[in-house]
Amino acid sequence: MRRRERRDRVDRRARRDEARRHRRPARLVGELRDGEQLPAQLERRIDAPLRIETGVRSAPPDIQPTALVGYIASYWDLYWLLDDAQQRLLLRLRPSAFDDDVGNWGLSLAATHYVHGDAARARAYADSARAALEQQLKPAPEDAGRHALLGVALAYMGRKADAIREGQYGLALLPASKDAFAGAYDQHQLARIYILVGEPEKALDQLEPLLKIPYFLSPALLRIDPTFAPLRGNPRFERLIGAG
Repeated sequence: MRRRERRDRVDRRARRDEARRHRRPARLVGELRDGEQLPAQLERRIDAPLRIETGVRSAPPDIQPTALVGYIASYWDLYWLLDDAQQRLLLRLRPSAFDDDVGNWGLSLAATHYVHGDAARARAYADSARAALEQQLKPAPEDAGRHALLGVALAYMGRKADAIREGQYGLALLPASKDAFAGAYDQHQLARIYILVGEPEKALDQLEPLLKIPYFLSPALLRIDPTFAPLRGNPRFERLIGAG
């Protein structure tokens, strides 16, 4: 009995250590030690994008590549920081690399295919995300974040009116004025939706206020994130990023 209890303790410790290793890819940015610190660290460091990018490429060797790639791809929409090899790995991953969250998995792969110009695959993965998010919303119909992400999935699918409706509904459920953290992210997603469906001025209506509150978006990030590439050349956007 004592030997079995000891073995059970060892097994539990091993599983705990393994889980901890999978949660540590946030060390990719500078001295990060805890994944939950990433938003604050990004807020302080986002004006040094090369340092962030270098951090992604110099992750500690004890972090499994699939864990790192899955984490970054779905964390604050930073999939674009992955290098070419990591993005190729991302596109081979299954939902298990995303804790079996098909919504996160589908959106991450849809976004990556989209920035590489493969609209067909982007639509296909977005449709998988849509189906998963709709199922997730059934027991939680007022989950603002999932409504916002559902809107993004619908936007990748080309369903403009549905995408805008979901994004607006998500933001109405939890505006930034009520929750400066989650609400700001939902507003960010509504801006993404407007970009994807070809409404740049409405996207900028959402982005401009976000740069005036404590949130991780910044002019430096907007300059390098391909999500916002369709806005380049727009006078409002150029002023927003300090280039106009």
